[in-house]
Amino acid sequence: MIDKIAQGVMQKYNSDATFGSILSGGMFFQRAPQDVSFPYGVFFITGIEREEIMGGATNALFDVSIQFSVFTDATDGGSYLAVLMSRLDSVFDWVVL
Repeated sequence: MIDKIAQGVMQKYNSDATFGSILSGGMFFQRAPQDVSFPYGVFFITGIEREEIMGGATNALFDVSIQFSVFTDATDGGSYLAVLMSRLDSVFDWVVL
């Protein structure tokens, strides 16, 4: 299940041209390469909870918690980071992968 979630995150990132252009260094699962350029993002799956719904064990929802870390140039002063976080929120908040 984790690999499918990671693939879904990457597909969502790759399908949003605006997000890809402002997070130009890329998006990575669990760790980024050492030679990656700023700005870039790394995401982690921090939790998966299964919730059974009416109808029995075969009917269930999965709540997945994902942590995103975004890295920018230290000289940015935070303004570019604010743009990145706003786009991250609009692309991934309450999304179905």
